[in-house]
Amino acid sequence: MKHLLVLFVMLSSNQQCNDEGQLNIKRATSQSWSGGAAATRGTYYHLYLAMTMNADYKFDSLWVNDHRVAVEVMRGNSSNDSVHLYANDRLGIQMPGSSYDPSKSAEANFPVASNAEGLLGYYYKGTRKYYPVAAFEKLEAIAYQ
Repeated sequence: MKHLLVLFVMLSSNQQCNDEGQLNIKRATSQSWSGGAAATRGTYYHLYLAMTMNADYKFDSLWVNDHRVAVEVMRGNSSNDSVHLYANDRLGIQMPGSSYDPSKSAEANFPVASNAEGLLGYYYKGTRKYYPVAAFEKLEAIAYQ
């Protein structure tokens, strides 16, 4: 009986170590858009993580379609048990006389090998980590006027 108890404690403590810093994506969506400033288009990406935001995590990049796109945490849109991340992979030209520069995101391959559709880059307690996004749910395109 003592051996089973020791084995159970060892297995459960190992599980906690493996779970530390792991993410759980509840939903991942992509939505192409076009319009607004002349010749501007892109894709919105939204990731919903099953977690509460804390200082241990810093999300910074999403690699998708051979681009590295900056990621932002959407404050005020998330429930207490989820974190909403947003990225906008845009492409356009800067119009003369305009201060808005819709230049495209940086072209970049995945920094680690993955067969996923996307790769989320983040820091957990100061250590660089990546989480594969298997697939994005494609939403209906938006056409701005």
